[in-house]
Amino acid sequence: MTRAEEGLRAELEERLRFEALLADLSARFVHVPADQVDRMIEEAQRRIVQALGLDRSTLLQRAEAGRLKVHLSATFPLAEAARAHEAMERDHTHGKIVLTM
Repeated sequence: MTRAEEGLRAELEERLRFEALLADLSARFVHVPADQVDRMIEEAQRRIVQALGLDRSTLLQRAEAGRLKVHLSATFPLAEAARAHEAMERDHTHGKIVLTM
């Protein structure tokens, strides 16, 4: 394997680890009681900045500067959560599906 191929492989593995982290965090938020949401957000932030090798202030600065991008596939009202789930299963989305309140 060439040095360039090794670099690409390492980059892909890092990306896959981060995507797995995001999937895990998303799954944990599905049935969180309202009184535990703040604690879950703090835990999610801690895990994200740890995975990125940042601190929370750097994460906030990047978000405010527009250097942190989230790719959205679709948004659905909360009342249409079942439809959003169907779209996720059917379309093999390449971004996040967001439920709005």
